[in-house]
Amino acid sequence: MRKRFQTILLAAGLSAAMLSGCVYASDTGVTEAAVEMAATEAEKAVSEAVETAATEAEKAQAEAGADAAQAAYKEPASVTGDGLFAAYYGTYEQQIEQVLSSLSAMTTEQINAAIRAGSKGSVIIATWDSVREDLGKFAGVSSYTVDESDSVLTYVLDAQYEDAEAVGSKVKVTYAIDMTGKEEETVNWDVKETMSRSVRKAALNTVIGLGIVFLVLMFLTFLISQIHWIPDILNGRKKKEEAAAPAAPAPAPVAAAVEEPVEETDDLELVAVISAAIAASENAPADGFVVRSIRRRGRKSNWQNA
Repeated sequence: MRKRFQTILLAAGLSAAMLSGCVYASDTGVTEAAVEMAATEAEKAVSEAVETAATEAEKAQAEAGADAAQAAYKEPASVTGDGLFAAYYGTYEQQIEQVLSSLSAMTTEQINAAIRAGSKGSVIIATWDSVREDLGKFAGVSSYTVDESDSVLTYVLDAQYEDAEAVGSKVKVTYAIDMTGKEEETVNWDVKETMSRSVRKAALNTVIGLGIVFLVLMFLTFLISQIHWIPDILNGRKKKEEAAAPAAPAPAPVAAAVEEPVEETDDLELVAVISAAIAASENAPADGFVVRSIRRRGRKSNWQNA
């Protein structure tokens, strides 16, 4: 500001000198060419002064920006591993913060388009999409640690997200960078909830689970109580089919056979009865003859026709 004020004063002084030179020239009868030359030299001096002030201002601004960027670098809380890239720890930490901020600023449409495209970084975007509703907008990094092994920088950052901070959750972001460029960068978000929030979620899940179980049991009970309709429906259909079927004609009577088939029997009691009847009719002893077979005659025997 001081340099700019000095430049303005210098420009004002040169302008005053130019005006006084013009007035003096008009009073003393100096030629018009001399006046124009004086004006040109004054304008040139003013232009040079302004350019010098602007250059100095830009230089001061650049120095201030560099100082601010250097001040923004965070030193890692702890470092393990080889330490070959220790000079770049702060730089990469700032780049990681920019990545996390860009991810939290993406809309749902942008996330879906990036995942469908399957381009480089789509895996990171898909991972972020799975946790972004619980985390919210990125708010910064409070501290971080670095592990360097086999040219791979693994950052573990204590990240701050608005929605997670609102419920007291702690978020750790693990960001791995392969310095050889052979592997893609990977990011994982680990959300650690407070005990009270975990208990509330567990209780809510328990209530929902029990409610679903009771609803299923009520549905099964109702279904079982209505099973009797199945045989009733089947019996009703059977009765309708029987009523609709025509009555079958009565079978024609079979003519009586003149002679029924001969039946042989060895029934000793029947033989004894017949033998006794024959002996009585013949007035002869029963042991005087032997019944060898019994043949049943037709229903109309000879004695009935007599």
